[in-house]
Amino acid sequence: MTLPVIQPSEYKSFKFEPLATDAALGIVEHLISVYGVLDLGGDICHPGCFAKTLAERKDQIRVLDSHQRRTTESVIGIPLELKEIGRGGLPAEVLQKYPEATGGLLAKTQFLMDTPEGKGAFARIAAGAVTEFSFSYDTLDSDYSEAKGRRVRNLRTLRLWEYGPVIFGMNPATAVIDAKDLGGSEAKPEPEESENVIRVRVKNPSLFEKDSFKTITVGAKGKGIKAIVGKLKGETSTTVQSYIFDKSKWSKADAVAWVKEQGDKKDLSYSDVVDKVRRGFHAEFNPSELDSYRYRYNVKEVFDTYLVVEDLDAWAMYKVSYVLPETGPPEFAEASAWIVGKYEFVELETQPEVDTKMEMLALELEQEMFGLSLIG
Repeated sequence: MTLPVIQPSEYKSFKFEPLATDAALGIVEHLISVYGVLDLGGDICHPGCFAKTLAERKDQIRVLDSHQRRTTESVIGIPLELKEIGRGGLPAEVLQKYPEATGGLLAKTQFLMDTPEGKGAFARIAAGAVTEFSFSYDTLDSDYSEAKGRRVRNLRTLRLWEYGPVIFGMNPATAVIDAKDLGGSEAKPEPEESENVIRVRVKNPSLFEKDSFKTITVGAKGKGIKAIVGKLKGETSTTVQSYIFDKSKWSKADAVAWVKEQGDKKDLSYSDVVDKVRRGFHAEFNPSELDSYRYRYNVKEVFDTYLVVEDLDAWAMYKVSYVLPETGPPEFAEASAWIVGKYEFVELETQPEVDTKMEMLALELEQEMFGLSLIG
């Protein structure tokens, strides 16, 4: 019998900033997070956000290679020290470039130099071949506000699981490569037109995890709008990559104006709705007093009217109905009304036919992003 794996709900990356090193022992002093700076995921970490996790479970935080957790070889180091520091403890170059920075999480990490994995990771970091770190966490307390003309999430209390070296960073206070350098949403190409559809890109496909894309209908079915959504690298919530418009119902100018209007709106996006439903469920059915670090219920999927929920204690899967009022938190069915079932992948005997030009364009976009060949 395989035991359920408790997975962090979110990930965040940052540029590795060594403050001091000891090559002989493989020890590096560095920042994990910088507070007060808006990152590319639309979040701001605030002073004290790691205080609870450091007080309750500091000895359970691991140093992993690229979030890998399948074998013990994935553990490449140990945190000798983790502490929150104020603004005065930040490097001068960080304060000069980001005067809004208010502090950060400082780590002293010792890589396991007696193992090929730990020694190799330290060597790559020391040579500058690997410059990015990432950490996984759960958000226990947050709120929203306006900053720099956009809606941002303020992270107040986090549960830190692990951190370690990866590729690309998210926090601009500690990053050399940002979304613009990677060809992100700041450099959008002109809308693309085919005989039947118009595609308006919101973000560059290279910023997304390749296996995370899906096509959804936006608004009423007859409105003629679909969106391709996926997960940005290092993120767990979904973000719109492109909008696809039915050309018989939309002009190019109207499509572009509609997309701009969505960007200017302050109400919930698709990703925000999913996030709100997940958080609402956890707040109602996973009260923090049950355990300081573990949830009983894990939300597997969020659909328009129901969730797929895993019960980690009863080894069961449930379909949980919900409604999302215009104001206030989501309203979920009582536990007695949950429908028990199973959650599995079933391979189709035949591939479904693509019966509209709009769906074909979505498949062609996936081909472009994944380097796949369409069969048929």
